[in-house]
Amino acid sequence: MNIVFTIQTETTSIKGAKKTTKRSKAEEKVRALAAEVDTKEENEKAGAAEFFFASTSDELHPFASLSSSALSRKPVKELVAFLEERGVGTISDGGKTYLKKILLEKVKEIL
Repeated sequence: MNIVFTIQTETTSIKGAKKTTKRSKAEEKVRALAAEVDTKEENEKAGAAEFFFASTSDELHPFASLSSSALSRKPVKELVAFLEERGVGTISDGGKTYLKKILLEKVKEIL
């Protein structure tokens, strides 16, 4: 009986250790994601657009290599940021952002 009890105890402790390891890994992932979200929120509050860079005449923007169908899948927010980076107006006379169709036309004219 003593041997059986010892084997069960060792098995239980190993299973407990695995659960602790899995749990700690999951907690680390959650902390990392929370930190990433906090960083993104801080960038948005500061007005930083993390997916764009200031381009010069020598550099190509990532949009330049996209097909028209891939470009049409870009969200309005990214299209507006691209156009504002180039100094193109994105607000209509009514004070609203242009429709995506019009924004895409303007982006294609620039590219």
